[in-house]
Amino acid sequence: MHFTIQLVIEDEGGLETIEEVIQLDKEFNDDSMVGLSLLESKAMLKTLQKKIVSCQAKKRLGHNNRCPCCNKKLKLKDYHSIQYRTVFGIVNLQSPRLFHCNCHEHKVKTLAR
Repeated sequence: MHFTIQLVIEDEGGLETIEEVIQLDKEFNDDSMVGLSLLESKAMLKTLQKKIVSCQAKKRLGHNNRCPCCNKKLKLKDYHSIQYRTVFGIVNLQSPRLFHCNCHEHKVKTLAR
């Protein structure tokens, strides 16, 4: 038997995105194990955690790229890598570095999100 486990992500607007988490080929005979092995379950949870954290981070960063004073969209300088540690493993994320808005003075030119 072939199993495909998918993650369905639904945003506030009702738009659904389906992402594959893992595919398994499981047979049942006298020598085989029934259900998931520990290795398979760890791989599934690690992949699931990575997809959920990445989706949440993308959503958070998308709403956090405007000047708090004038609400103008901030210009992107570059990205830096950050690590988010979870029970199921480390999730690497790309965090943007943004230029401050010119609506008032700042001590530094950029800010990290």
